[in-house]
Amino acid sequence: MNVLLIEINPFSPESIPISIGYIGAFLKSNGSNVKILNIGENANVSRADLYNFILEFKPRLVGLSTYQRNILYVLAISKFIKAIDHKIKIVLGGPQTTFMPAVALKYIPVDYICRGEGEFTILSIIQAIEGSNPVSKIMGAAYKVDGEIAEGPPATSYEKLDLYP
Repeated sequence: MNVLLIEINPFSPESIPISIGYIGAFLKSNGSNVKILNIGENANVSRADLYNFILEFKPRLVGLSTYQRNILYVLAISKFIKAIDHKIKIVLGGPQTTFMPAVALKYIPVDYICRGEGEFTILSIIQAIEGSNPVSKIMGAAYKVDGEIAEGPPATSYEKLDLYP
């Protein structure tokens, strides 16, 4: 599956997005085709650039890191992606949505919230999209069912570090 991970940090120079780098490496090691888009303070990424990138790469899942400082950007980009193709699934992770999943699911056009560490949760979301894992069993995820917000069981912490690249 094609997965696009986006880091938006509008108030600092471009830097290496370590958190989504870890998630991307883990997803790649489990068979996903992952690209990372890093949008920093001086990034020159236009709406047309993002539009063309989405059309060319054809991600089935887009993940965005969400913080207090970038929540309005996440909202705008989520709306933009859904306008391009409403079938693209969007997952938000990061501290803003970990602690306020219901608010994000209510006001941002996304499909999933990843609560806590994202590697296994996002892999499970991919498996759910592909039809091999029921959404209700995804540990660490919040989502909507018939317009109502639901949550899977809590995610476990890193116990077996050898499972990570």
